Amino acid sequence: MSLLLVSLLTFSVPANSRQALQLNKDNTIVLNDQVDRSSVKDVINQLREKDKILPGNEPIYLILNTPGGSVIDGMDIVSMAQSLKRPVHTVTVFAASMGFVIAQHLNIRYILQNGILMSHRMKTGMGAAEVGGELDEALSFAKAISRVINNICAQRLSMSVEAYEARIADEWWLYGQHAVDNKAADEIITVSCSEGLINVGKCPF
Repeated sequence: MSLLLVSLLTFSVPANSRQALQLNKDNTIVLNDQVDRSSVKDVINQLREKDKILPGNEPIYLILNTPGGSVIDGMDIVSMAQSLKRPVHTVTVFAASMGFVIAQHLNIRYILQNGILMSHRMKTGMGAAEVGGELDEALSFAKAISRVINNICAQRLSMSVEAYEARIADEWWLYGQHAVDNKAADEIITVSCSEGLINVGKCPF
C-alpha cells in the first residue's frame, strides 16, 4: 500500500466533532458472526426483545461485524427490522457481502472511522441441480433475488442499477469517510458502551 493511500485512509474529521452514540444493553444488538440461520434467529429474537423494552420511538442500533453469508437468512433480519414501529440504525465495524446489503436496507447507516463496507455480486451454490431442469430454475431464482436486492442498494446509493452492478463486479471496498463520500454510509460516528453493556459482554469495541 502506498504512503499516499495510507494518508488518504487515515485522514479524518477530528473525533470530538463527530456524533457520539450511547450504546446500552437495551438499545444494542451485535451481529458478530456470519449471516446464517443461527445468527439471524438470534438477531431477530433480540429485535423483538429490544422493541418491547425501549420506550417511544427510540432507535435500536444493530452493530455489523460480519463477513456476510446467506442472502435468504439475511433478508429475514431486514423484514423483521422493517416491521417494527421504530427505526433500526446500523453501525458498521465490518460489513461485507450480505452485511453490506443489510446496512443499505435499514435506517441510518453509521460507520466507524475505520469501518469497512464491501459489496460484490451475489454468489450461489447450485448443489446437485439437474442441468437443463433444476439448474435453470435455480439460476433464474437467484437472478431474480439479485435483481431485487441490487435495485434497492443502487437506489440507496443514488446510482443506476447498471452503474452499481458494474462497480461491484470485482468487489467494491469502502473505508470510513470513503464510504460516506460514496453514499454507502450516512455518517462517521464514535460510540461509547454503558457499563451494563460491557458487563454482559456485548460491547463490540
